[in-house]
Amino acid sequence: MPATDQLHKFQLSEAVGERDVSRDHGTEVTSIIVDGPSLNPWLDDGCGRFKVKHFGVCVDRISVPRLVNKIRKIVNDNPHIHVWNLSLGTDDEVSKNFISYDGSALDELQASKNIIFVVAGTNDNRNRKEGMLRVGSPADSLNAVVVNSVKRNGMPASYTRQGMILSFFNKPDISYYGGDYEKEERIRACSSKDIEEVYGTSFAAPWIARKLSFLIDIMGFSREVAKALIIDSAAGWEFKTSTYKLQNQIGYGIVPIKIANILEADNREIRFVLYGTASSYITSNYSIPIPRDSDNKYPFIARAMLCYFPQCSRVQGVDYTSRELSLRFGRVNGKVKLMISMKIFRMKWVML
Repeated sequence: MPATDQLHKFQLSEAVGERDVSRDHGTEVTSIIVDGPSLNPWLDDGCGRFKVKHFGVCVDRISVPRLVNKIRKIVNDNPHIHVWNLSLGTDDEVSKNFISYDGSALDELQASKNIIFVVAGTNDNRNRKEGMLRVGSPADSLNAVVVNSVKRNGMPASYTRQGMILSFFNKPDISYYGGDYEKEERIRACSSKDIEEVYGTSFAAPWIARKLSFLIDIMGFSREVAKALIIDSAAGWEFKTSTYKLQNQIGYGIVPIKIANILEADNREIRFVLYGTASSYITSNYSIPIPRDSDNKYPFIARAMLCYFPQCSRVQGVDYTSRELSLRFGRVNGKVKLMISMKIFRMKWVML
C-alpha cells in the first residue's frame, strides 16, 4: 500500500509539554499512527503511512473540566477531521452508577458531529492481588471505540482493566496488540530520543485509529459503517463460543491485523450493509434474500451488527442513552426478514 499523502489523521494525546516523559509518550503514540508497521513488521496492516497532526492537551495531569474544554475547542476548530485518537491514563476507575464527565463530553461531541474517538482503555499497574480495576475515564464513552490491549497469543495484557459500563454496556469494545511487560511482547515506537520498546493501551489504540482512518478517509465509508466493520471483524463467528467469556476484558474480540480481513468477506459468507437515517418513531422491515437448498431448507447461520451514535444525557444516570434502536432478526411470515424498531428522532444507523 503506497503512502496516503492526502490523508490527515489527527492525534489527541496527553503528550506535549515541558517534561520529557509527557512529550515522549505523545511522540511514541504518534509514530505508530504515522508508520507503525515499519517499526513492527509483524503488525503490518496494509494501511500505508499517515500524515499526523498532534494536539497536546496536558502535561502529566490536568483537571477534567479543563481537559474537556480543550478537546471541545480543538474539535470545533477542525470540523473536517473525522477520527481522533485519545491516549490518556488515570489511576481511578469509572463509577458503576453513572458515566464520567469527560466520557459524556466525548459522547456529546460524537452525537452532534461527524467524528469518532478511539480511546485507550487505560492501564492498571497495581499489584493484581488487589483485584482488577474497571476502565478509567474517558474509556466509558459509549459512542467511542474503546480499545484494550492483548498479548501476541491473544490473552489480555497483564495491566488490562475490565468493563462493563453501567452493568450492561459492553466496554471495552475491542482489543488489539499493545505489548506487555516482557521484552518479547513490547511494541516498538519512536520517542524524541530513539526507538523505544513500549507497552500499554495507549499503544493499542493508535493501530485502531489507523484502520478507522483508512475505512473513513480512504474507502469513503461513514463512521457508522466503519465502526460496525471494526467490531464485526473482531467478534467473528466464534464470539459466543470463545471470546464471550473474556468480554469484560477484551470486548467483542481482537481486530484482525490486515485491513483486507476487515473489508473482505469470506468465500462462504454473504455480507449486507443496511444504512439509513431515522427521522421519527418508526418500525422498518427489510427482506433479506437467502438461498435455500434442494430440500427447501436454510442451512445457514447469521449474525447482525447494529451501530449508531445516540444522544446521551449524564443526568439520567443508568438510563444514559436518550435515543435507542431495538433489533429483531429472524423469520416473519415464513420469510427471513430484519426488523429495526426506532424509538428515536433523527439518527443515522447501520446494520451489517
